[in-house]
Amino acid sequence: MRVLGVGEHNDLGDLYLRLLQRGHDVRVRVADDNSKDVLAGLVPQSEASWEEDLAWVGCNVEAGIVLFEGGSQGELQSQLRERGYKVIGGSQ
Repeated sequence: MRVLGVGEHNDLGDLYLRLLQRGHDVRVRVADDNSKDVLAGLVPQSEASWEEDLAWVGCNVEAGIVLFEGGSQGELQSQLRERGYKVIGGSQ
């Protein structure tokens, strides 16, 4: 399964490592430039915006998930669900 992590500081890095160990395809978008070194080289980080990585995740029956590390983007997360994406995180 593909997992796209979206966060400020890569707070769920340990979870991403576990997912990688279990054979999942993981990308993380770290927004804070000062946190880009967190698990660098161990957890693949997206250089694109996370919105550009939505096509990589997909939104069909076999699609991956978008995992938001914070709870402040509930409206956006609900909109993504309405578009067919599998989202873990808050809602509006």
